[in-house]
Amino acid sequence: MLAGLMPVSAAVLIVEYAIPNSGPNGIVTGPDGNLWFTDAGNNSIDRFTLSGTVTSYPLPMANTIPSE
Repeated sequence: MLAGLMPVSAAVLIVEYAIPNSGPNGIVTGPDGNLWFTDAGNNSIDRFTLSGTVTSYPLPMANTIPSE
């Protein structure tokens, strides 16, 4: 059986964080390990730190609707 040959991985804890009006699209890991994502719902680029802090960087023009 193939499954018997695969290593068993450790349990993964998934935590969800609510961001009001968020409409996340593209997401990337920065060199510091933080997650950066476009947030069309808030017309911003947001940074999510490893400690769970979200910082929103509003885009300079209204209704830009970032997507990637």
